[in-house]
Amino acid sequence: MITLDKLKIYKNYGGDVDGWIRMNANSKDITDEDWYLILSLLQDLFIVKSGLAAEAFILKLDNK
Repeated sequence: MITLDKLKIYKNYGGDVDGWIRMNANSKDITDEDWYLILSLLQDLFIVKSGLAAEAFILKLDNK
């Protein structure tokens, strides 16, 4: 589950998962799965905001 704290961690490292791992190797605050879910959602939102998304894509994203 994505939380506000996980989003803050992602933002603090500018989406750089390698940088986060180097600094927080033993941290359980955010998982790789969480990290890549946030990345995926941001990419999908960019597609929608750019006007390039089909209606089906937008609906799928809403459900996600």
